[in-house]
Amino acid sequence: MTKKITVCLCFIFVLEIHAQNQPLYTLFDVCKNYYNPAFTAYECKTSAYMAGTYQYKNYSPYPMVSTYFYPLTEKKFILDLSTPIKIKGKQKLGIGFNYSRIDQQFEVKNNFRLNLSYMQEIGKGRLLFGANLDRMSHQLKFPEYDIFNPAITIDWQSVNTGFGLAYHSNLRNFYIGISSNYLLPNTIYVKESNPPFSLSYHKDLYLMSGIDIKLNKNLTLKPSFCWQYRDVSSISTNVLAEYKTKYKIGFTYQTGADLAGIRLGYQIKSFGIDYVYNLALSKIISVSTGMHTVGLHYTLNKIPTPPNTVFNKPLPTHVNP
Repeated sequence: MTKKITVCLCFIFVLEIHAQNQPLYTLFDVCKNYYNPAFTAYECKTSAYMAGTYQYKNYSPYPMVSTYFYPLTEKKFILDLSTPIKIKGKQKLGIGFNYSRIDQQFEVKNNFRLNLSYMQEIGKGRLLFGANLDRMSHQLKFPEYDIFNPAITIDWQSVNTGFGLAYHSNLRNFYIGISSNYLLPNTIYVKESNPPFSLSYHKDLYLMSGIDIKLNKNLTLKPSFCWQYRDVSSISTNVLAEYKTKYKIGFTYQTGADLAGIRLGYQIKSFGIDYVYNLALSKIISVSTGMHTVGLHYTLNKIPTPPNTVFNKPLPTHVNP
């Protein structure tokens, strides 16, 4: 019975970590399609994005299991690729693939996701529809509790789906979208425990929005937010200032996890880099070194050859002296 309670508490803690601090939660505005498949290739560009997060914590909200599972190191990684697909000369579809991994002291999660999007022009904007298919593998490792409860490892795989709806306007680059992941039932039956028991995954709901406010010729303000609901709600807010489309500086704040941080970025042509440092504002600050997140992104713009360039003109038949 004690073993069952311990496993339940640790499993609940794993779900809480996912709800409060996902791999791209502080950089959602750079790779929106991680949370909403409708934003896949919505800017009509082929892009690649890679991000990693590292955090060290030396505490436990559950004293009963602190001796076995802490200190805790969290490592998170994501790779995202997306490209537009044209139909009759117009972009109507977007396709994307992303891989994410969460590696903690007693948990490893790998997720493969396929995103599809459809775009319909409306006035000076686009209405976006999207869906995703997930293939997730999950492993939990519980050390030996006592001589009567040996260590166990729980492995399972699942397939799930999600959907998204969004709108993007060319005016001030305004966007807004709503999405949900894990629509199918996700109940895990833990037969390794004695007695066996079942646990259910939470469904996610996201609402995100942002806008570009041009203050002058060189300076642009980019406020944005992402609201997440999983039993309880949390909000990640970013306020970013961009200078000459190259240099970025701003701050970010997350409710729920009670994290605040500073964000820096640099963009040169098609390549960009972002760095975020988050620090807890609660008592956790005394046992945590904060969270470091680094993101790299590359955008490939396809520039068609204009129809009236010199390459399309016939060569001269003679040369005047």
